Amino acid sequence: MRIILELTIMSRKYFLTVPHKLIMVYLVKKKVNGKIYLYLNKKARVNGKSKVVWQQYLGPENNIEKLSENIATYLKNYELVIHNFGLPVVLMEIANRLNLVKIIDQVVGKRNQGLSVGEYILISTINRAVKPTTKAKIRKWFDSTYLQKQFPKIDTYLDSNAYTNHFEYLTEKKINKIELELNKIMISEFKIDISNIFYDPTNYYTFINPKNPETQELPKHGKSKEGRNTLNLISLSIFCTTDGIPIMHQTYPGNIQDATHFKTELPKFIERMSQLKVNNSSLTVVFDKGNISENAFKEIEKSNINFICSVRPSSHKDLEAIKGEDFEIFTLPNGKKVGLKEFSREMHGNRYILIVAYNPNKNKWSRNIKFEKIEKKVTEVQQYFEARLNVKKWR
Repeated sequence: MRIILELTIMSRKYFLTVPHKLIMVYLVKKKVNGKIYLYLNKKARVNGKSKVVWQQYLGPENNIEKLSENIATYLKNYELVIHNFGLPVVLMEIANRLNLVKIIDQVVGKRNQGLSVGEYILISTINRAVKPTTKAKIRKWFDSTYLQKQFPKIDTYLDSNAYTNHFEYLTEKKINKIELELNKIMISEFKIDISNIFYDPTNYYTFINPKNPETQELPKHGKSKEGRNTLNLISLSIFCTTDGIPIMHQTYPGNIQDATHFKTELPKFIERMSQLKVNNSSLTVVFDKGNISENAFKEIEKSNINFICSVRPSSHKDLEAIKGEDFEIFTLPNGKKVGLKEFSREMHGNRYILIVAYNPNKNKWSRNIKFEKIEKKVTEVQQYFEARLNVKKWR
């Protein structure tokens, strides 16, 4: 049995196939008279204590050219390869546990010819997570990783044209079906808890500038969250777990307002939870005040799901009169204090619990900053008039 040994020398990763008996070998640096020397060490438990049972001197750190030769001398039948090994292989293992490639290929139904749609998507997904690059350069990145050992030999393709051709198989209907199958495996294989779900939309500016904007479905002018209002936007909404694991997503035109989109996505999400056999009464959805609308609240009431959302302070101005001493102060696990006060308010025809939060430290800081700004402005006004009173026209 042989294992892969990873060595990091001068910021470069070396991977060696070594005999199993040398497992747990690691690199050690020793500083002698101001110079750094490298050793290979192996530890084992002797009489219940961890001790170094094997050590081999490799040479000075700055003599990297000869280091690989020294390693070769003391590790017989070696194979020295420089590959990006760690993260790509871990992500590949997760994809295998998710059965990602098989699910995608079964849904899209493309005939077996070269790399499948699922394999193309998997390679591009790992690339995005490890070292994002253009589709034209993805082959070069792929050849620099250990992933090439995980796939059959690729003689052609794996370029931007191949991705363009394979993306055509991924319609919105098929993507939703793939998502559903992945959700089932995440729950069964990874025990993902989907009882508490966060929802949030955002948009991204693009440099897509079509000659005929009417022919483009996604890139549209809207209110950019990054302030790039002159560029075309593409929007993305995600339902995810408290661990940040996406459950459901939707890409949509950049000119659609958040609340408008949420009221159309909420029924789809509730249907997805029904397909996953999730009891609505045990489900809690958390969303921001920008997604609030009367239709959304009607859908929430009809489905009987729980929710937590923020509200606009401007819609409850009477609460600004509450004083700090009116709040019940609690100490959070991180030691910070927070004040809470509960109210009952009517919203879109129903009564809900409204909780007002108060941060004593932030309030104190804001008050001090406000007084500092006022004093600064008063000083500026005084200095302005002192320099002008009783001078020429200011008499």
